[in-house]
Amino acid sequence: NKRVSVRTANDITLAGTAMGSGSNNIGVYLANGARVSATGSGDLTMSGTGAGSGNRNHGIYLYRSIAEARGGDLVFNGTGSGGGYGIYLYYSRVIGGDVTLNDLAGGFRQWRSAVVDL
Repeated sequence: NKRVSVRTANDITLAGTAMGSGSNNIGVYLANGARVSATGSGDLTMSGTGAGSGNRNHGIYLYRSIAEARGGDLVFNGTGSGGGYGIYLYYSRVIGGDVTLNDLAGGFRQWRSAVVDL
């Protein structure tokens, strides 16, 4: 359980495609205090695709984490699979100059999280 922090004044793009047939196949997963920050005028884009027919195959899953682009745009493109959400935010913060959450399949779930469009 190490905390990861990524900060840059440039644009950040995170993309992930899960593989597998069961459960817990997540495209992009940030957890336990992870923080991704595009500073200055940098944009943050996350694109994730879950896989499998089981449960929790989310496209993008933030668990107790922070994603921010305070001076730029923040875009999430999430595609869930099976019993997974396209985008699932759990006790997390999403902050951006212009926030766009694109649930491409699976639905959107937000649990005790904040989405702030500056």
